[in-house]
Amino acid sequence: MTNTTSTNPIDAIRESIERRQLAAAIISGVLSRSGHPTSVDPVRLIVKPKGVHEKTANQGALSNRICDLMYPHEPAGDFFHYTGPQAFEGIIGGGLLRLTHLSKRMSPAEGEIRTSAEQHGWEGYLDDSSGPAYAETLAQDLFYTSFTRTHAPNPAQMWTNFGEGGRGARLRFRIEVNRARGHRGELRAIQYQANGKTLLNLINDDLDAAGLPHFLPWTASKIGAFSLLDDLHHESEIRLLFKHHQGVPDERQNDGPVQFWAVPIDQENNIASIKLTCIEAGPQADLDRIRKVTQASAFARVDP
Repeated sequence: MTNTTSTNPIDAIRESIERRQLAAAIISGVLSRSGHPTSVDPVRLIVKPKGVHEKTANQGALSNRICDLMYPHEPAGDFFHYTGPQAFEGIIGGGLLRLTHLSKRMSPAEGEIRTSAEQHGWEGYLDDSSGPAYAETLAQDLFYTSFTRTHAPNPAQMWTNFGEGGRGARLRFRIEVNRARGHRGELRAIQYQANGKTLLNLINDDLDAAGLPHFLPWTASKIGAFSLLDDLHHESEIRLLFKHHQGVPDERQNDGPVQFWAVPIDQENNIASIKLTCIEAGPQADLDRIRKVTQASAFARVDP
């Protein structure tokens, strides 16, 4: 197969069909070799000079499949959320967990979206020569908060980094994201960039070898939101993410310059089921103060 463009309309149509078929076969082949057989319909693809895309009618089914394989959904379970004293009182007093605007962590040192963009060759996402980089635009509608597994091996460092040196509290939540219950959040483990290739890297390597452009998934912003620098792996982060889509009610709130999305605790909502099951005072915390705040809240049933 060649990449020469014919002036004959019939030849051009034939070549377009062949390129879609080849792209579909390559993507399906990589998924199968990775242990995840997936049928890819070439009719659902568009091959453009700068990328292979899904048609709108496919509603991102292939993109979501690849994203789910790269960053699997976490099943319902218990997770820790470390807080400082002030944040603890805000959460317990308000009965809300804040999902913070992802743009708060868009610096190169944090690696949000940038890490994934660099790994997958999305240079355009990082280009800020004519205004804010597209990565920053993507982050404007992403909100998140962080948890860690209850068996994570580094509690001392977590207290230091996220519990104000142990002066705060560690909240144990039972979390579930269930589409059948109308939840729109996503609970996934962060993948920390190392030297290995991602599933999307493998797909694009094979497309490139066949003279085809890279596959550009609809879920690029979500993929970027679950990939961080390898030197942050000690955080063992599980992230609850919510993406606001244009055209649906925008319920973001402002706390000074910081935007956030509020998720009620122990109440039905459309993001995730979040139930508080335990409060643990940090090793340097004022336990009496933590108990007093808890007793005055809607969570008086929980004894710190």
